[in-house]
Amino acid sequence: MYHRIFVPLDGSELAELALAPAALLARRFHAQLWLVHVLAPVPLAAGASVRLAGTAVGQAQDYLQDVQRRLEADGLAVRAIVRWGDPAGEILAAAQEGHADLIAMATHGRGGLGRWMIGSVADRVVRTTTIPVLVVPARAAAAARQPGFRRLLVPLDGSALAEEALPHALLIARMLNATVELLSVVPRSDLTAYPESWFPDLEYEALKAQRRRYLHGLVARLQQEGLQVVAALEAGDVPETIVRTAESHAADLIVMATHGRGGIMRWLLGSVAAKLLAAAPVPLLLVRAASAPASGSTPAAAGDP
Repeated sequence: MYHRIFVPLDGSELAELALAPAALLARRFHAQLWLVHVLAPVPLAAGASVRLAGTAVGQAQDYLQDVQRRLEADGLAVRAIVRWGDPAGEILAAAQEGHADLIAMATHGRGGLGRWMIGSVADRVVRTTTIPVLVVPARAAAAARQPGFRRLLVPLDGSALAEEALPHALLIARMLNATVELLSVVPRSDLTAYPESWFPDLEYEALKAQRRRYLHGLVARLQQEGLQVVAALEAGDVPETIVRTAESHAADLIVMATHGRGGIMRWLLGSVAAKLLAAAPVPLLLVRAASAPASGSTPAAAGDP
């Protein structure tokens, strides 16, 4: 359950792309929105620094109050805070101190003096925090302005770590009566990276059969719980296939874990998520897996024999 949703803003329109999806979830979950504006220090002469700092804080407070009034007019509970310092560090600290359940932010946007570039900040927040992050990539601007979250796409590689994103997808699906599509991509292009004797077609077909059984069992279990769940098995480059499926199947949100490694033909979720941040046509809900296998280990896939 989401009780506090933090939305970092820098005063730019692009940063505000995260507001509509965050507001949708806040409304459905009766959550409080926390607007966070971080002012990055600018080295100047002492007197000028003090004057500019006071002006910057005042402008930030006025800006947040304006956004707060708009959201409160829609019936939402909103708090606004201004912090000073390293943007990513202060966002992470504020979310931790405020017991945030979710951080919602855009992936890039540039403001004026004392504002920060969200691209690098979002990257650091996603890589560092254990709090789920709802990210709005630049390409997802149109989808973010009118979010629906009627169809959730959940990429899975068959591993238990990848499945750590499922509780969030199912929670949102229940609250919004959405359909969940489970997508497993067998990266056929990776075959060229291995000698043919290492991974013959027969073994590749066996892997596809394993994934098919895995998806079938998972869909059956979730449908028994009353959820609207479908599944798709695809072959190809993983990030490209996720993007193509999101577009062709009219997904509104991609929900996935950000770390986890399976066997030799499974995919590293962290690198896939990084590529999706640049290419996804819809918002992404990235969930940091609670644990990861030790270096060199290859855990058995959930549902694999």
